[in-house]
Amino acid sequence: MGYGWVNQTLARSAHFISIMDILTILGIIIGVGAIVIGNSMEGGTVSFLLQPVPLFIVVGGTVGAAMVQSCTSSFKRALAMLPWVFFRHRAACEISLVDVMEWNRVLRDKGVIAFEQYAENIRDPFVKRAVTLMADGQSAEKIESTLEIELEEIHHDEMLAVQVYESMGGYSPTVGLIGAILGLIQVMQNITNPEHLGQGISLAFVATIYGLLMANMVFIPLAKKLEMLVNLRARHHEMITAAIVALSRRENPQQITSRLEAYLSHMVNPRYSLTDTKPSGKKK
Repeated sequence: MGYGWVNQTLARSAHFISIMDILTILGIIIGVGAIVIGNSMEGGTVSFLLQPVPLFIVVGGTVGAAMVQSCTSSFKRALAMLPWVFFRHRAACEISLVDVMEWNRVLRDKGVIAFEQYAENIRDPFVKRAVTLMADGQSAEKIESTLEIELEEIHHDEMLAVQVYESMGGYSPTVGLIGAILGLIQVMQNITNPEHLGQGISLAFVATIYGLLMANMVFIPLAKKLEMLVNLRARHHEMITAAIVALSRRENPQQITSRLEAYLSHMVNPRYSLTDTKPSGKKK
């Protein structure tokens, strides 16, 4: 069979790693590792921390409370946005500055009608809407006002999804305390039976640990990371809005570049690098 399949597998693995958010992965490894190692240094065991009953109470109670608080659309959107934390490209806008410059060239050479082919190949609903408005020949003022309203609605909906994880970070310690109380109740019920005291005490303490751990190392960091990505995504969409409006006004390419550089200078995203020489792969 040769080594072709090995090289192909390694290439896929390298691509998979390259699109992952390494900082998130390292944070999880360091955080969990510090707790496990610290527990071992104090004479504890990993099995002490791996208690399925407290974990079920904390996770189930926290998710249930968040579901009660949230509407269906926000909860579904929160689940759909979760991969953004591990794969940044899921949140990134698919259009680069090179694409905008290509649009400008096509607009000068072929006219507005040529933009219909771009709209067919764009996955981002907001960018697709922006390109479609220009392809339809809408005025710059109409395009700008429409996209500003849509951008505000998108940002509002995504922030509601972020609040789902923020609420989980608030509920988790309280649910852990409930688990601890349940463990203490079990201890009191078996006060005359020493064989069952250990299980109850373990449930009480581990449930508290899980509640604090899930809040401060999972849910709250998730919410903060998603909030950052949502705001960055909004800036990307603002840049696209500015680009589309500038193109519809037939501004000079140098003016468009200068305007977009104001956005790019505040963005840390390789997809928007001014040194990028390749379009995003859309059909031209």
